[in-house]
Amino acid sequence: MKELISSISNFVVKNAVGYLDFINLLSNTKLVFTDSGGVQQETCIFKVPCVTLRENTEWIETVELGVNILAKNKSR
Repeated sequence: MKELISSISNFVVKNAVGYLDFINLLSNTKLVFTDSGGVQQETCIFKVPCVTLRENTEWIETVELGVNILAKNKSR
């Protein structure tokens, strides 16, 4: 998996960072993949497209606004 990710230009996987560093990264990114509810909300605020790696979300308004899509498991 690491080889696949490293072959994608400008795709960066980050370890946890502090909140201010996170907000800086988020405000300057093009797309976010997450399973975090809080990150879904913050991407919506910054109008950054978000792919949520979950079956559902408690923040359905982010999906309704078109900023967030759910990556449902199609194998079930």
